[in-house]
Amino acid sequence: MYIIEAYKTFKHTGFQLSGVSLFGAIYLVLLVVPLLALCFRKSIPAMYDFFTPFGIILLACTRMGCFFNGCCGAPIIWKGLRPIILPVQLMEVVCDLLILELCFWIEKKYQFKGFMYPVFMFTYGICRFLLEFLRDTPKDIVHLSHGQVFSLIAIVASIVLFMIIRKVNKKREEST
Repeated sequence: MYIIEAYKTFKHTGFQLSGVSLFGAIYLVLLVVPLLALCFRKSIPAMYDFFTPFGIILLACTRMGCFFNGCCGAPIIWKGLRPIILPVQLMEVVCDLLILELCFWIEKKYQFKGFMYPVFMFTYGICRFLLEFLRDTPKDIVHLSHGQVFSLIAIVASIVLFMIIRKVNKKREEST
């Protein structure tokens, strides 16, 4: 995913381990969790619920690193002689923690298995899509940034995953 996101840089400099793709990790979980569930003979929905909080916390910590590193942020806006930098990374950390709280609330209130990850992907996709308007990132795909395009993909994927998990839960209820 990083190569896709930074294809212009990759084309000129070749492969370097100088960036990460948060969406790459989010999409990878879609593939890895079912494989782990099969290996450990666990329920796929339960495995998604197990890994989701760790992923959200990792995402928030990564954005804290972005804030302290000064990357992934907003352009500098000059007000007179004073630079103003909007801390977009910290805004995303707050969104991540609110999403984590929402996932726990949904799990506690509804007791559905496997819905934490689609809820995370959906809400993170929306938050990230909106925050990308504040970031100083190129908008080169139909006037959207790569983060916005990947956000839209995450939103669609979360809806599909939600429907699949709902069907799995229905089958499980019918068989018991």
